[in-house]
Amino acid sequence: MSSSSSGGVGVQDERGANKPNILRLTLGAKNLDKKDLFGKSDPYICIYAIQRAPTLAALPGGMETFFYNERLVYRSEVIMKTLDPTWKTFDLPLDLIGGPNAMLGIQCYDWDKDGGHDMIGYLSLDVKSLTKEGPCAAFQKKKSSKSSGQLYVIRAEYLYRPVSLIGGYSISLAAHGLDAKDGPGKKSDPFLEFVNGETQKVFYRTEYIRQTLSPEWAPFTLYLEDLGTMLDKVIIVNCYDWDEDGSHDLIGSFACKGMDLTFKGMFPLINPNISRPLYKNSGILNILDSHDVPTFRQFPPTNAFQIRCGAAKLGSVVSNPSPFLEVHLQVPNQAPRLLHRSEIVPKTRAPVFNPFIITIPPVLVGPTVETRLCFTLTNQEGSGVQTHLGILTTTLANIMLPNAYYKLGSAADKSNGAFYVESCSPVPAEKIPPFPVGFKVSCCGRNLDRKDGPLAKSDPFIEVWTADLPGKQVMLYRSEFVKQDLNPVWEPFNVTSSYDTFDSREGYVRRGGSVDSPLDLLVYDWDASGHHDLIGKFQFTIRELTFGPQQKNLINPEKVGNFNYKSSGVFFFEKLDPIWTDDQASSNNPLLLSSSFQFEIFASKLPAQLRAADPYIEVKLKDWSLNGTGRPVLVYRSEVCPKTSSPVWSPFVLNLGKHMAEGLMQFARHADARTALLVSPFRGWQDITLQITCYDFETRGDHKLMGQIEIPMTELAFKTITKPFKGGDSGSLTIARFVPVAPETPPSSPLWPLPPLPQGAFEIKFSGIKLDAKDLRSSDPFFTIQNPLTGSLLYRSEIIKQNLNPDWAPFAVPTAAAGLAWHSKLLITVYDWDKDGSHDVIGVTMPTLRDLLLARCPWTLKLDRGRLEASDTGGGLVFSSFRPLDTYTPPPVAQAYSFKFCCKKLDAMDVTTSDPFLKVENNKNITIYRSEVHMKDLNPSFDPFNLDVQDSIGGPDAQLKISIYDWDKDGTHDLLGCVSVSVRVLLMGSFYYGLERGGSTHGALVLEEIIPVPLESIPFTILAESYELHVSMHKLEKMDGPLKKADPFFEVHVGNQETKTYRSEVVKQDLNPVFKPFQLDVRAAGGFDQPLIIQVHDWDADGRHDKIGRVRMNLRDLLFGSFRYPIIGDGGRSFGGFQIDKFIPIPSLPTPPPPALAYQLHVSGCKIKKTDVVRKPDPFFNVYVEAGPNSSALRVKVYRSEVIKTESNPTFLPFVVRVDDVKGLDTPFQLEMFDWDKDGSHDYCGTATTTLKELLFGFITLPLMNGHDSSGGGLNVDAIFPMAIPPVFPPLAPAYSFNVSGKKLDSMDPGPMGKSDPYFDISIEVPIISATSSSSSSSYGSHQQQHVPKRSIRIYRSEVVMKSLNPYWSGFILNTADLGGSYDS
Repeated sequence: MSSSSSGGVGVQDERGANKPNILRLTLGAKNLDKKDLFGKSDPYICIYAIQRAPTLAALPGGMETFFYNERLVYRSEVIMKTLDPTWKTFDLPLDLIGGPNAMLGIQCYDWDKDGGHDMIGYLSLDVKSLTKEGPCAAFQKKKSSKSSGQLYVIRAEYLYRPVSLIGGYSISLAAHGLDAKDGPGKKSDPFLEFVNGETQKVFYRTEYIRQTLSPEWAPFTLYLEDLGTMLDKVIIVNCYDWDEDGSHDLIGSFACKGMDLTFKGMFPLINPNISRPLYKNSGILNILDSHDVPTFRQFPPTNAFQIRCGAAKLGSVVSNPSPFLEVHLQVPNQAPRLLHRSEIVPKTRAPVFNPFIITIPPVLVGPTVETRLCFTLTNQEGSGVQTHLGILTTTLANIMLPNAYYKLGSAADKSNGAFYVESCSPVPAEKIPPFPVGFKVSCCGRNLDRKDGPLAKSDPFIEVWTADLPGKQVMLYRSEFVKQDLNPVWEPFNVTSSYDTFDSREGYVRRGGSVDSPLDLLVYDWDASGHHDLIGKFQFTIRELTFGPQQKNLINPEKVGNFNYKSSGVFFFEKLDPIWTDDQASSNNPLLLSSSFQFEIFASKLPAQLRAADPYIEVKLKDWSLNGTGRPVLVYRSEVCPKTSSPVWSPFVLNLGKHMAEGLMQFARHADARTALLVSPFRGWQDITLQITCYDFETRGDHKLMGQIEIPMTELAFKTITKPFKGGDSGSLTIARFVPVAPETPPSSPLWPLPPLPQGAFEIKFSGIKLDAKDLRSSDPFFTIQNPLTGSLLYRSEIIKQNLNPDWAPFAVPTAAAGLAWHSKLLITVYDWDKDGSHDVIGVTMPTLRDLLLARCPWTLKLDRGRLEASDTGGGLVFSSFRPLDTYTPPPVAQAYSFKFCCKKLDAMDVTTSDPFLKVENNKNITIYRSEVHMKDLNPSFDPFNLDVQDSIGGPDAQLKISIYDWDKDGTHDLLGCVSVSVRVLLMGSFYYGLERGGSTHGALVLEEIIPVPLESIPFTILAESYELHVSMHKLEKMDGPLKKADPFFEVHVGNQETKTYRSEVVKQDLNPVFKPFQLDVRAAGGFDQPLIIQVHDWDADGRHDKIGRVRMNLRDLLFGSFRYPIIGDGGRSFGGFQIDKFIPIPSLPTPPPPALAYQLHVSGCKIKKTDVVRKPDPFFNVYVEAGPNSSALRVKVYRSEVIKTESNPTFLPFVVRVDDVKGLDTPFQLEMFDWDKDGSHDYCGTATTTLKELLFGFITLPLMNGHDSSGGGLNVDAIFPMAIPPVFPPLAPAYSFNVSGKKLDSMDPGPMGKSDPYFDISIEVPIISATSSSSSSSYGSHQQQHVPKRSIRIYRSEVVMKSLNPYWSGFILNTADLGGSYDS
């Protein structure tokens, strides 16, 4: 073997030389098997890069191969009629086969003409085996292990070849032996299509070759993106016989990998539709040449293409058609866009259309191979009737391929001839023709439908609208109407997809779409009532008009689907003059001539009931861009035209220019504070709609709606318009005149421009008209004004007794102080006054300050304040005066006030009466006053009281909650009702406020007087640091059964964490106990406003004290004097009353002594659980505390009591607990009670858990819990005494003497008389010290707990006592040092 290289840059080795990347081979074979019956063989080889052991598989055409789950890397040429072939030299790229150590599979075939190549043999070897010249390996037969020939390596060498980029492969193809498809005596017109096996899309098509069964096609290139980067895509090759009508017949096909097309070879063409016996194939496809090329597919960088096309064999629908072609662009989720309409080719079944250019709009879809085009052929008859001939939908990539012949589909999915694309070539950008912005249109109609009855015709007019604006359409043009004509000719007009508008930031601008934006053209029959009937419509684009004069069928959607319906007439674009500039298109728009306009409006055929109407109109603007809702803005209200059904109102002027737009924008931005941030700037006329509403005036204010129209501002630019009313009975409204006037012409509406908002207030005067009678025949009306956004009360009027047409005094409403603006709404509610405070609502209304400027008519009051749109009315409210005040002095607010309240008509909560008292809370729910109790009184008058406005209430606008309760002995004071009100509202004077409870009124709270007082007159309460509390309870529940009472005691918890700060003594058998006074430190309680929780229990001897209930209060509440609170138990009901009898301030609690170092505990047991059947327990107890982190035990025993024999209520000797032993006052420790047994198996009675701090509260009985809910008795801590000097353990002696015995040992010797021979060991555990553990300890520090291995050391073994179950061993002595040297060892 030799190695060589050539120049170029490539991969280099460590010496800087280029590494070989090619294995060049010359292979041959000898003694191959003979496969041809009368000859030898025609051998060729295939080489594969293999991944695993070979398996037998089948390929299309019946061939068998040993498929290695890999890819083909080389196929040789065929050597004819030889058994000792030598094939041409070839190169194997090392990176393609997997490197110099890869495995290869080689198969040798005998070539056959029919494509059924026979396998001679196969073998597998590594690449290194091919580098040795000479005999290499033997071919193995596919069904036996015998040899079928020898493979020889004639020459092998490694080479270096510079790497070049491969973009695709240039392929030359031929075929022979194809089936004849054009009938007897003829041949075929074959062409090939290459299809992606995964997507089934055609990516290449050859030309067709006339009348041959052995074609040879022109060379072409297949790109890597089609074959696969690794040449591994599945490719389907179809061979067709071309037909003029596009119904090409399949000759045959085969499937292969992309790699198969890069080598010379032959493939049988199989037709799956042929199933005759002995069928092999329909011809052989031969790859004559295939080599890589460094070119890549590039789609033309343009969006315009010139197309030459035609059709053939048309006429299955029409015998002698005159076809024209339309090309549409198909865009997902959009209507098809027309790109071209051809000329009409008369009287032919094989039209050839003039070449044309299509431009694909880049804003819709960029031109790619997937761009879908729809070609539609239509027959045009002389009468204007159009007949569909056929349709083809394909991609831009398909028509750019040669031989683009397609079968035309029809509505019945039958062939209707063929459509072909001769060429489709890109057009450079500089050669794309420009498009006009619009056209001046001369048009007419033909054969329009009759809409005015069988004996009349129609009065047609046209409208042109935009069709693609989001949310709404914009009218671009409206024509005059032509009287009684079915073939009208209208005046020429300009049409463009853009429109003129006004922008508050840019002035007058052009907006709208492009030449491809759809436009709707509608033809109507004009009616005097405004109900214009639709004749028909169609859609077009400016691009369509570039194709020249044309006609369109007018389609009425309501008639589509009717029998034999085709159209409602024909619309003709007779003459189209292009418009190249926007100025030409918009020169006649009146909206560009001025910013002010004069309107003349009249109505006709208004409905008349029992009397003639008194109509007036309101004009409102709706700006769709501002808030998405189009909320109307009132800009004009007309005079009333009395007693007429055909009113003509006075002309009026509206300023619709820049100032109007800015004012509208400003108003809408503030119209609702909650949506202010959502408002966008005013965009122009396309966003403005005029809403004109006609009312029938009523004196009472309930003006009847007669009708309403809405018309976009853009429509006003085109001729007079009549529209029918919607929302009324009948009638129509006509805008007879809309003309520009001088900008300086003052508007008829006082709204624009708005006057400056006064900084002071508005003086307003109201009067009522025909109010509803709420008190049999009359009412006592008064009204309130509120800000609906904040709910604050701005004004309350005086009460006018017995009057249905009241005239209230003028009053002032502040603007700046109340945060009002022109847009602000006022909630005005009219009430009928009642003594019990349940004032009946007569009606409500909600005008804005702007509305009051137009108060020519009374406003309607709605009866239900939650139903402002109700039709019923409670009368009329007239704004008889509305005057701005530049200066306004609000009433002063004092620092403190004296309040005097009484109540009227309270509910009887105690059968026939109540015991009311009053409580006042601020907005922080803190009680700031509680009154005296008035026993048995439904109309109490409470004592005056003083409150500080700032400190106690929180300011004049802070809400006070005033509640009236019915006092009860058990503390469950029933709520009679409450009122929420501010000081500022109370300053409006004496008033009856309804007491609300459960959504209804239950009596009245009457403010009798409110008098300012000096701040010094409020008695200053000195808050002490500590208080002494005197406590009693009343009417407790019987907790110890029906014949007994209860043994109550209570605990005091403070703060949200409910920290226990006090426990009372137990008062035995008393339902109305009085407890010893106790002292409470304010700081310990967390302050005056922190929650104070009282938990009340019933004492039980076993320590399982029953919970009676809990009380929630705070110290500030106790400052108002003695009070009784309910004890709330489970279920939310009261279990008695908890009363603070006295709350006495004391200077300060004495400083508590520091905690002692040890405490002496006096302990006794109560009802200790009996574990022996016939005798009482022998109790003793252990004291345990949790062990420290360095201890191997879980807990440590710190004390064991003596044993008291046969006693259920034992009293133990006092014992001492050191604070350090139990780890502090707050650390829990356990006392475990046992029943002593001789055999040491002491029975467990129960465990009590407590802390020293808990015991310091005094006597307590702790439950001995045994299991989840089982008690082993009670453990009484009778007394606890601090010890100034803690007990000191005596020093350890050097050694100790031990005497040991055993009791009741088990018998371990066999037999009924057997006993045991016992002895015992004493061992200690010591750590194992090693170098590793020593270094670890020094590294991490002694403070970290380490796992240290230990071992046991025996320090003593006793003698054996023979045959004894109760042995006594000899005494022995142990050294203290041997035991560990400490008490805890």
